[in-house]
Amino acid sequence: MKSRLKSLIFLAILFILATSGIPPKKNPIYGTWKIISGKHNKTDAHKALMDWTQTFTFENTFQTLVKTPEGKEVIGNLGIFYLLNDTTMVTYHKDHSGKLDNVANTYTFNILNDSMHFHGFYLGQTPANPAVLNKIFIDEWWVRCVKK
Repeated sequence: MKSRLKSLIFLAILFILATSGIPPKKNPIYGTWKIISGKHNKTDAHKALMDWTQTFTFENTFQTLVKTPEGKEVIGNLGIFYLLNDTTMVTYHKDHSGKLDNVANTYTFNILNDSMHFHGFYLGQTPANPAVLNKIFIDEWWVRCVKK
């Protein structure tokens, strides 16, 4: 009986050691992407949007860089994200002081090779009254890029 128990414990430990070395599945969202087209509330996104790149890190942070008319890259938005599954994420954006927003946004993404369809809703400020938030639907296409 003791011999069986020892064998079971040994096999359990061996199983734990063998499976603990398996790296977690890497989601293809990680990396840097450049937008190639997009619609916001079914209207073509502003031309300035086409100079955006977005990076998703393994630390679950994201950062969007925007190229100014002078050619300088500035941070458009940044924050943290959580992957709910292989195609759904929740984002929390940070404000200019680095504080996390108290509103979460949900997006769906579908990746095929180096192309990504990114769509979902975010809450944006109303120009007339920034305290009022409107739900804005985005439907964007991105391509993977090598960040310099």
